[in-house]
Amino acid sequence: MNTLTDDTGRVVTAIGAEGSIARLQCQYPLMITNLRYNSEHGAWCDSAIIKELTDKGFKGVELENMKDLVLTWSTDKECYTSRH
Repeated sequence: MNTLTDDTGRVVTAIGAEGSIARLQCQYPLMITNLRYNSEHGAWCDSAIIKELTDKGFKGVELENMKDLVLTWSTDKECYTSRH
C-alpha cells in the first residue's frame, strides 16, 4: 500500500498520481485549508497565495493544481488514515 505523511502528521493512503489534485489533497490538507481560508476571507489576494505556493516549491502541474484547490475548488476528497 502506498502511504505518505500529510502536513498534519497523519499517515494516510496516497491516492492519485504524484502532483494530481487527489494526491495534493492527501499531502497538504492543512496548507490548502489555511490558504483557502485566507483567500475566501480576503486576508490574501490571489497573487500573494500564488507567491506562497511558489515559495514553498510548487511548480508546473503541481502548482496549477494547488492554485485550483486553493482558489477555485472545494476539497471534498478524503484520504484514508492508515492503520499500522
